Amino acid sequence: MIGVPAAIYFLYDRKSARRRIIKLKRPDSMSAGITMLSAVSFTMAGSLLTAFWVAFLMQWGYEPSFAALLSPVSSAQFVLAVLLAAFIPAVVEELLFRGVLLKILRDWRGDVFAVIATSLVFSALHFSLEGFPVLLIIGLLLGTLAIRRGSLILPMLFHFVYNASAIAVNAAEATPKPFLIFACTFIFSITARLLLRPAKKEEV
Repeated sequence: MIGVPAAIYFLYDRKSARRRIIKLKRPDSMSAGITMLSAVSFTMAGSLLTAFWVAFLMQWGYEPSFAALLSPVSSAQFVLAVLLAAFIPAVVEELLFRGVLLKILRDWRGDVFAVIATSLVFSALHFSLEGFPVLLIIGLLLGTLAIRRGSLILPMLFHFVYNASAIAVNAAEATPKPFLIFACTFIFSITARLLLRPAKKEEV
């Protein structure tokens, strides 16, 4: 529902006095690899943040009600889950939030406002109070990444790998060890910093 209008707008709106259009430019292999590593590590790091956030909410009397998670039990179900809950959302949501909405808000109020506003909308529209901090960080990261690299491919790749990793963890019914969570948090902090480096002139 949101993918088709967003794709049409993104592909055919090529008139912008301030050249705010973010393209579907293919990234280099190094950036793609760092993006995938960052997404996988944030799958674990995000669970730590969610645990602290839910504990904070419960201190104020909030009763968490986590939505049912996809837990495929066969190879066919896993492939279908990755297609429907990882690949398609990664493409259409990035086209909408980082391809269309981000461009409109950048033209109106500049980069910082656009990244923050699209991140808040992105988080709110998932209708998950428990997952709000994680979604907000993802939104901030992907919005900044799209602007720094001038492309939607890396945000789409991060989004896809993050969702697919979450599905894989649920399918395995695994409980991450504390050491793994903290190690992934460290890895994410490093990879995110590498991804958000200002692009070189030839990359813009």
